[in-house]
Amino acid sequence: MTEKIREIHADSGGIYGLPRVHAVLKREGVHVGRKRVERLMREDGLAGISPRRKGFTRRDPKATLAPDLVERDFTADPPNRLRVTDLTMIPTTEGPLWLSVIRDAFSRRVVARETSARADADLVLTTLEYALATREVEPAQDEVAKSAYPL
Repeated sequence: MTEKIREIHADSGGIYGLPRVHAVLKREGVHVGRKRVERLMREDGLAGISPRRKGFTRRDPKATLAPDLVERDFTADPPNRLRVTDLTMIPTTEGPLWLSVIRDAFSRRVVARETSARADADLVLTTLEYALATREVEPAQDEVAKSAYPL
């Protein structure tokens, strides 16, 4: 029986798991219980591939974290001095839709937004270009102000 299970699993390219292997055996007229197929597959180290994904991003625990330049304070006194951004995945029937948004921390107004089918650097850079094109920043009075607020 284990040989037959191995053969079905190999013919599927290693994709079929317990439900499909059991269905193929049943279709071929082999009378065997589901629990027995499960036990034989487990003993032989056979498993199917699940189409589900557990998540998109996994942080490397050894990686150093980026510095927190705003110290978790997302408020700003003057407008157009601090912008915050977010990249969000929106599930749709046609696949994931990625939304990139940049917001002014002072007014909480969305200054730029862009969507894409892929979460890549082009999406974020396009959103940033729109945000820079729409900003209404008055010229700084001195060099200290210019260096303190590089936006």
